[in-house]
Amino acid sequence: MLIPTTENEVFTNVAVEMDDKRFLGCKFSGCTLRYEGGECSWDDKTVIDPSCRWEIGGTAARIINLLTRGGAIAPGSTRIVL
Repeated sequence: MLIPTTENEVFTNVAVEMDDKRFLGCKFSGCTLRYEGGECSWDDKTVIDPSCRWEIGGTAARIINLLTRGGAIAPGSTRIVL
């Protein structure tokens, strides 16, 4: 399946659905990045500023919960909301 590609776009203080998308040369600053487990990728020119936070749902949230309970991920990350 081909996924939509966004190139050289600047996202500032907006919510961005990350599922089933590819980002090339993009910049994210102050954004809420929503991800539920679909295909998502970005290249090494894409910048995700530390001011962004992730909202994780669906399958991705179940995986993170499992890894947190198993000790592979430290609980209480302030940039991830399940």
